[in-house]
Amino acid sequence: MCGHATLASAAAVLDRLEPGRSTVTFHSASGPLVVDRRDDRFVMNFPARKPKPVAVPAGLELTLAVEVVEVVDDQFNYLAVVESAEVVRQLAPDIGLISKLDRSGTIVTARGDSGYDFVSGYFAPAKGIPEDPVTGGAHCALAADWASRLVRIRCVRSKPPDAEGRSSAGSQANAWNWKASALSTSRATPY
Repeated sequence: MCGHATLASAAAVLDRLEPGRSTVTFHSASGPLVVDRRDDRFVMNFPARKPKPVAVPAGLELTLAVEVVEVVDDQFNYLAVVESAEVVRQLAPDIGLISKLDRSGTIVTARGDSGYDFVSGYFAPAKGIPEDPVTGGAHCALAADWASRLVRIRCVRSKPPDAEGRSSAGSQANAWNWKASALSTSRATPY
């Protein structure tokens, strides 16, 4: 599941191909992904991946080069909770070692600061993604995990965002609310 591709596809359908529509549903391996237009924004509903606590996997702290407070597992990724937002921002993990873990991705998160509830980073070199500052699949687990710890959710990725986004989380789904704008358009012409 790719949140950015879902958002871009929804914008193409709702803004360009069928501007009269207000909702589009994409059928994916993760289940149906519904995107609604609300004024000048798009709201995407992703499934909640409820992670379960696990013991800190052997070598994870060495791989991340930080002390891990807690680890949960969403069957796809390890989600490592660290001491602070600053630890997430300064993280310089060993990407080669991350690729040898028995999960396709590793999410690192901490309680947020500056008005945000949490910050995070995502590393999935085994999938060809050394680092992704924000990814929909990781946030399916992050929102579900932080929703169990907090009353409300306001999050930010570890590096300054290039798009404005808001989220709310519940026990069954995560609603991601984004503004989108086309950076370029093109037209395919048959030979």
